[in-house]
Amino acid sequence: MKTLRSLLIVWVALLFLLTPLLAWLASLVYASIDWLGHLFVTDKISDGRAAFRAGVMLGGSISVLSFMRVAWLDKSDYYSIAVGMLSLLFFFLTLLTGIGADSDQRPQASRDDASATMDNSPRNASRWQTPSRWQTREAFEQDMRKKLHETMRTAARGNMRRTDVLLDELRVSSRNWPRRTEDSTRFENLRAKYDPLAQKQEALLPDRAQTWARRLAMNSEEYQRMEAESIELLRQMWAASPEQPGIGMLLLVKDLRSLVVSGGFWPRRRAVSGEALESLRQRLRQIHAQQEQLLVYAPLEESLWETYGKTLVDQDEELALGAQVIAGRIEERRSSGDYGYGLNSYPMLSSNLKIVSSLLLGNKENNSQARADILEARAKQLLAPPSGNVLLSENLSEKAPVILSQESAALAEQAMPPAGRLEDGTGLWMPPPEPLPAPPKPTPETDFGQITVDLAAAGFKPQPSGIVFRESGIIVNSRVVLALDVWKDGRVTSVLVEESSGLPGLDQAARLGAAGWRSARKVPESGERRRVTIEFTAPPRRLPFSLTPVPQGGDGL
Repeated sequence: MKTLRSLLIVWVALLFLLTPLLAWLASLVYASIDWLGHLFVTDKISDGRAAFRAGVMLGGSISVLSFMRVAWLDKSDYYSIAVGMLSLLFFFLTLLTGIGADSDQRPQASRDDASATMDNSPRNASRWQTPSRWQTREAFEQDMRKKLHETMRTAARGNMRRTDVLLDELRVSSRNWPRRTEDSTRFENLRAKYDPLAQKQEALLPDRAQTWARRLAMNSEEYQRMEAESIELLRQMWAASPEQPGIGMLLLVKDLRSLVVSGGFWPRRRAVSGEALESLRQRLRQIHAQQEQLLVYAPLEESLWETYGKTLVDQDEELALGAQVIAGRIEERRSSGDYGYGLNSYPMLSSNLKIVSSLLLGNKENNSQARADILEARAKQLLAPPSGNVLLSENLSEKAPVILSQESAALAEQAMPPAGRLEDGTGLWMPPPEPLPAPPKPTPETDFGQITVDLAAAGFKPQPSGIVFRESGIIVNSRVVLALDVWKDGRVTSVLVEESSGLPGLDQAARLGAAGWRSARKVPESGERRRVTIEFTAPPRRLPFSLTPVPQGGDGL
């Protein structure tokens, strides 16, 4: 009995000791089957088809080798012919099962008609678009960036149901990038160079408690040389393997920190011009593109959305507001235990991103920081339940609703100050890399759609040029409600779509047109917000058209 008990104890001990080895062997077997199933495929295929291909290749190889052995032992020509035919059969079967989806398929832009976009019914919210397959990483990122912008603009316009649908589409599509473009061998070689370099950098720095000493050491020539080398290695690693969003986030932290230090963003901004200004613009554009690229592969990282919103606060307030709303929505769904919205995978990097992006905006006296605070308050209003008086707690461990403070509601209604410019050191605004296209030429009056807005009632001066909009096939009447921030000098500093028309082109045209309006009456010293309704009447027939001023009591557009 004692011997049996001892054997049982030894067996259990061996089982526990061998479990890691057995698990590793099992994972190796599954990884080999996965590699074999995806060998020589023309596009991404499902896991089930990959397993079938692996079985065909293994079973076919064993069958062919068995027939070859019999043919050799029997010296039979018939078996040799059978070997050739069986080899061709398995070869063609392997090729056929390796053909993926149609490579010409591309994700279509989620553009519903006016009634469907504004419809908040479950039928419309559950509309699902099957993720397409992409041939190249560049095509995948380009299509996903369009989806990112659509998601942000939808969130900024308060359509939370549609935002959730788009977020789920982003989450699913982010896993379907063309993985054959990944170079894991190159990634590991670069990482082998980066790790010892990072250790040398850390060795140059004193204890973390000595803040000023660390800052002096980080400004040393040797540390800056190592930092530049480490940034370049991280950039190459991220290019080799987008499977590692943590690498991209670390690169973004370093790029933002370098911009803050070398660009003079902290503690006080300074004006720049000439080559220095152009270099600063290129670096900021690179950071914008890098943030979008990261969101393509990690669309559920709340800190990425929040950082992206801060860097765009002067460039495009609608995208910035949408990014803040999405960040709050992800946090809300994560705290409620929603499937697919797990815990933050990179807490330290997320914290560093938030800190560095705050330094980029400057202190409380800067217009950029004031604009960010107002957008944050407006994001909280959009995230509040329909009653408008409660908001989920900011503490993730507390799920009880709290009352939305009057201070936050008042801040949301404040007018945003003008966007600061990059060249004079007042903000982050810079001209787009490509000039805006010229407005379309007028078409015959019978093809005009009609936009009407009572500028006099809204307190704006009549405008000589109207809102230009050309899009074929629009047969429904719509309206857009804009919320405009008017500064004390009478200019419009922010235009947001408060009620969408359901036509993305019309919404954007209305925003661009309203940005040039000027107040006809005196504006308070702190500015004010105004709501303006724009009515659109569709043309009588489906032809390409543009919208030009249509008189209506002297105040029509």
